[in-house]
Amino acid sequence: MARVMLIVLVVLGHATGSLAQDPATAERAAGWADSVLAAGDLRLAVARTDQGIHLVSLSDVRTSTQFLPARPAPLFTLVLHDPATGTQRTLDSVTGWTGCEVLPLDTPSRLRLRWLDPVDPQLKDIRVTAAVTADAAKHALRWELQVDNDSTQWSVWRVDYPQLVVTDLGPQAEVFLPRGPGEVQPALWQRAFQFRDTYPGAWMTMQFMAAYDRPRKTGIYVALHDAAGATKDLAVESRPEDHTVSFLFQQPVENMGVEGNDCRSPEAVWRLLRGDWFDAAVYYRDWVRACATWHPSRDTDARRDTRAALQQLDAWAVGGGDPWVPGAHPSAERVTEIEQFAAALGVPTGMHWYGWHPRPFDNDYPHYLPAKPGFREAVAQLQAGDVSVMPYINGRLWDTRDHGLEDFEFTRVARPFAAKNEQGEVITEEYGSKEEDGSPVRFAVMCPATQFWQERVYDITLRLYTEYGVKGVYIDQIAAATARLCFDPTHGHPLGGGHWWADGYRQMLERIRRDMPRDCFLTTECNAE
Repeated sequence: MARVMLIVLVVLGHATGSLAQDPATAERAAGWADSVLAAGDLRLAVARTDQGIHLVSLSDVRTSTQFLPARPAPLFTLVLHDPATGTQRTLDSVTGWTGCEVLPLDTPSRLRLRWLDPVDPQLKDIRVTAAVTADAAKHALRWELQVDNDSTQWSVWRVDYPQLVVTDLGPQAEVFLPRGPGEVQPALWQRAFQFRDTYPGAWMTMQFMAAYDRPRKTGIYVALHDAAGATKDLAVESRPEDHTVSFLFQQPVENMGVEGNDCRSPEAVWRLLRGDWFDAAVYYRDWVRACATWHPSRDTDARRDTRAALQQLDAWAVGGGDPWVPGAHPSAERVTEIEQFAAALGVPTGMHWYGWHPRPFDNDYPHYLPAKPGFREAVAQLQAGDVSVMPYINGRLWDTRDHGLEDFEFTRVARPFAAKNEQGEVITEEYGSKEEDGSPVRFAVMCPATQFWQERVYDITLRLYTEYGVKGVYIDQIAAATARLCFDPTHGHPLGGGHWWADGYRQMLERIRRDMPRDCFLTTECNAE
């Protein structure tokens, strides 16, 4: 017999008794909540007040577990910016509004929340709409958030959404946070803890977090299912004095500082978790495979777009130095060392080569070519012996003094295409390398949305393939370093936040892949989405 799952929208005051099977929700929601939305075993109650909309309850009805503390976090906080004065104001979901609505949509499984007419008359042209859909089969709530901005004075600068504070789930409860490959932190409700990082990046490779009590088989998965991979900060903070842990997604929006910019957040998901970090990871993995723009097509054992030349490599040597040059001392021959290494292993081998160019490492980028004398011959000899050569280049940086102590081409050629902060200043970074006078090497971060930078990396890479015959090129930092918010209006991308940073790298790499020899491959650092 087919089973039918019914999702009910309850208007309290008329049907409060229907929550009797959920003591935690009933106790918190009775006589206060406007609406309750059921998604399988996950139950949400919301209520209007004089100036906002509160989350009254978020609970697991099967285990009678209440996830929210007595003082829940606002669902969202908006940061608004006045470009003329530089001043900022905030609006959140629980205060500062004269008009709020909680309405059913076209089906009992959907609810619409609206925030209208801010108390502050200067912000009167800001409106927010949230729609929440109950997914009964997956015990999940799926949120959509839209900010409509008709103001000629204010710009939406940042949206902190979703925000969720989880109360103490018990002495054996744990928190999962997406640092590096993922990290489990026990007993955060009893000790001080803070974590924050920017996605996508080498140490923030996923867009989800979770809190769970494995013995009781209850918990909550908290995620942004952002298929385009826009830049955002994820944060976890414990407050042991309150026995709570907060989960925050902080999203810089597109066209920061532009009056009247609207914004729409990617889908936020709160899903009941009956297991632990592994089950939460499976939830995220399944979404990535089905929806994410960056996820490649896969066969059973490998991604389809990985070139055979890379799949067949079983071992790698990593090193640097001068290549073999005819007549050099045999004891200094880099080629001989690698040949001996590959022969000892007896398998196809790769050589990841640093120091193949005449410039010092982490200095004078991107002036790599021409290569050191003998590099082309060394590549040919190694690859004739089944060793694939993959030289290092950086796909992100330009040295601001790019010829020793001299500003050779940076200001004259590259500066217009470097990433700029909101004051129009070039964004720079340092990595510990020094100029010949001992001063630090300062790199400009190049904007990947610009055609200039895409073509510069394309030209270097294609020359390495065609002129020097290498099998692979390693383009450093692309899947490691986080996006920088660029505010240069001449670059053609939305100012500040958004997914244009990742889009620019995808465009760059797709063109290189299209035009490079079919028996060659590309790699980069780390695995940021």
